[in-house]
Amino acid sequence: MVSDASSAFGDTNGVGHGLARDSFAQRVIDSLNDSEHDNLVTEVWEALQTKAQELLNSEDAEFFPDIVRWNEPGFGLKDAVMHKIAELLANGIPAIPAEKWFSKIQDTFANPEDAKYLERAVARDFKAIELGDPAFKSALMPFETKGFKVIQVHRFAHALWNQGNTELAERVQGILSQQTGVDIHPAARLGSGLIFDHATGIVIGETSVVGDYCHILHGVTLGGRGEDGERHPKIGQAVFIGADAKILGNLSVGDKAQIGAGAIVVESVNSGDVSYGPKAKSRAPRDRGLRAS
Repeated sequence: MVSDASSAFGDTNGVGHGLARDSFAQRVIDSLNDSEHDNLVTEVWEALQTKAQELLNSEDAEFFPDIVRWNEPGFGLKDAVMHKIAELLANGIPAIPAEKWFSKIQDTFANPEDAKYLERAVARDFKAIELGDPAFKSALMPFETKGFKVIQVHRFAHALWNQGNTELAERVQGILSQQTGVDIHPAARLGSGLIFDHATGIVIGETSVVGDYCHILHGVTLGGRGEDGERHPKIGQAVFIGADAKILGNLSVGDKAQIGAGAIVVESVNSGDVSYGPKAKSRAPRDRGLRAS
């Protein structure tokens, strides 16, 4: 693994999708900071409602029955997200209908401050995807992507965990893993303004922290190295982590750092640095009572 302060990647390696990564991160941060209020929620929800109405007036309306309710009075962004979470979980256990999951999600976020946090976090995720994902073509796109839905389901699991309902939190985690191939421990702390790009194969351990505005690609592991207690990475803000990178141990990755695809990171990375490449070494096996004959 190599770490330096200047980019080791060209555009084809996925750091910033043709933009300098630093300028991309700054653009996201600046935009979100300018909109860090309820206006962002309103902006996102109005964009979704407009797109929903277009689809419902089209010949494909029958394929979008779930968005009919989006234009009902009193229905808002958090309600749409709660229904998306409920639908994914109901697909995992058909015996538990989406309506029952929806009711539980509503109860979990019944505190007005919790509900406001969820709605604002969702709006930031949406804005980050709009600004940072070149595949963004439609306001509905984030709601149809695995990465966006995974983050929202984790927020439900994390809220359950923090409220002491660890058994249900772990069940939600299990369903999420089975349905999406993404495994995030309910205790892991995720920020907002996140992009989980493609998402399949992402693993995030129990004591991990992921800061705001991070962009994480498929196959990334934030894992431990066999320690007890705090044993997982702490990721700063606006960090880019390339596909199949492995960040292992209780280390820190500073703000705006970039981790290249396939990197194996076992040491802390300074803010703004770029880390890339494997760090595999061979040694004699430790004596653990098993020896080759």
